[in-house]
Amino acid sequence: MFCVAWTCLGVIFLLIAGISFADHALIGYIRVAVEAVALLSWLAGFIAVAVNIGSNACPAEENGCGSLKAATVFGALEWLLFVITTILTIKLVFNSTRRPKTSTPRTSTTSPAIPMISGIVPPVDIRTIRRATDH
Repeated sequence: MFCVAWTCLGVIFLLIAGISFADHALIGYIRVAVEAVALLSWLAGFIAVAVNIGSNACPAEENGCGSLKAATVFGALEWLLFVITTILTIKLVFNSTRRPKTSTPRTSTTSPAIPMISGIVPPVDIRTIRRATDH
């Protein structure tokens, strides 16, 4: 039950954080922590259920333990999905914090009226451009 409750709360947080606070670096680290807790809780949860398959709670020779086996399989699948989303979240957060979010546009000092010959830009005097635009 903890895994399901934590997953529901985590998904709600991840949706709100992804929409409203996508550009905040601290929220990115919190998103990684929420994903990691969900990953570890599903790992512990499906292992705890899987331990009961061969025990007295569900003997191996009985066929009535289908729900316990199904819960183990779905828990392992949920854990695998959280492995994938945690890796993607880690890549997204740590790659986006290393690079600047916006780049400053470069202003050109050359006039578009000056032709480029074979990719070489001729030197331009800024006073010439100012005189040409004043007319």
